[in-house]
Amino acid sequence: MLIKMQRVFEMDGDTAQNQVALITEAYDALNQSRGTLADLADGQTVTVWTSDGKSVPLAAELAAKYRAALKWRDAIEENLRAAAENIRLAITETTQLNEAQKSRYYAQLDAVLGQNSREA
Repeated sequence: MLIKMQRVFEMDGDTAQNQVALITEAYDALNQSRGTLADLADGQTVTVWTSDGKSVPLAAELAAKYRAALKWRDAIEENLRAAAENIRLAITETTQLNEAQKSRYYAQLDAVLGQNSREA
């Protein structure tokens, strides 16, 4: 017996626009968090702490927390990148958008994904 699957949901223009906007907003927040984390890490210098010997372990602990926060942030970025790729696929497969609309959404996703490479 062959069962044909029918698509229950197809992305329309409003949904595509909202989803791309959400991805863009999420990446903006993620980029801001990287900057904030970097600023915090830069602020943790030995001149901030006293020279009584207790400052070194504290600075090392803060540096470890910073590195852990970056790993957590990078994991979120990977999930966000996967979500963006899923949105791209949904836009590709929909019949409710014309080619110009699809191209516009692709360009927006490419701009967001391109400026958010691991090297950035």
